[in-house]
Amino acid sequence: MKELVYKKIDAFTANSSTGNPAACIYLEAGQILMETDMLISIIRQ
Repeated sequence: MKELVYKKIDAFTANSSTGNPAACIYLEAGQILMETDMLISIIRQ
């Protein structure tokens, strides 16, 4: 599976690493991220 570019976002706070963490994945134009690919990636971790 191709590596994905992402950014960690801290929701509900103005300070770094103190809110609810989430990831924002940046896809290239025309790139599709399938749910099965995400699940396989999580399982492999």
